Amino acid sequence: MNRLCYPTRLALVTLGFGMLAGTAAAQPDWRARPQTSATLESGFTPDPHVIEVRAGGSDRNAISGNGCAGYINNAQPTVNLTYTAGRGRLVIYVRADEDTTLLVNDASGNWHCSDDFEGSNPAIILDNPASGQYNIWVGTYTQDGAGLPATVYISERVPRR
Repeated sequence: MNRLCYPTRLALVTLGFGMLAGTAAAQPDWRARPQTSATLESGFTPDPHVIEVRAGGSDRNAISGNGCAGYINNAQPTVNLTYTAGRGRLVIYVRADEDTTLLVNDASGNWHCSDDFEGSNPAIILDNPASGQYNIWVGTYTQDGAGLPATVYISERVPRR
């Protein structure tokens, strides 16, 4: 009969708990079909491009970092933006009657979060953005599966605070 020594058993138990903990917080699915989508090329008009959405969801934002908070729908981005970049910046911001958060997976696969850029409205400013797909989630601070009305603005100018 094979017996594992105590340190080996402890390592296996710790590994097992780590695997369980890793499955508890699902990552947002950037490959999923979004609520809506947009295709824009640098220099687009009108600027900003405006999209009405339903914010929030029942999943806690599992991405860690400054401004990463709130509840989103992990199974569905709020907006997928296909963007052809130029020489400027790309600005994504949200306005709503309630406190919202913003999560963006950029064209290079990097995660960006924002909360409270302009009052309780979030914004993400990307200097020299890459061309490609940007997955956008608009979150809320309450776990709300039905969603809160919000407006996503896509611009090449920084909004006034």
